[in-house]
Amino acid sequence: MFAWLVLRGLYAYHAVKIQHIKATYLWVACATICFGISIELMQQFIPDRGADIYDVIANTVGILVAQAIFYFAHRTKTA
Repeated sequence: MFAWLVLRGLYAYHAVKIQHIKATYLWVACATICFGISIELMQQFIPDRGADIYDVIANTVGILVAQAIFYFAHRTKTA
């Protein structure tokens, strides 16, 4: 959901005039994956919580799926 909202915000801000679409998707993927990893690492400091590699994998898959859906939902508008 976070990756979808970031992409939606960028599209709204740039009024669908993003020229470097691949770089934008790559930047959003890297930023949201790093955010997910940092959240997992912070959970180590909360009692009864811990970092889990499977949560990181699930977050990454969710980010990539959200980006794919967003791309296919908005590709006709940018063409």
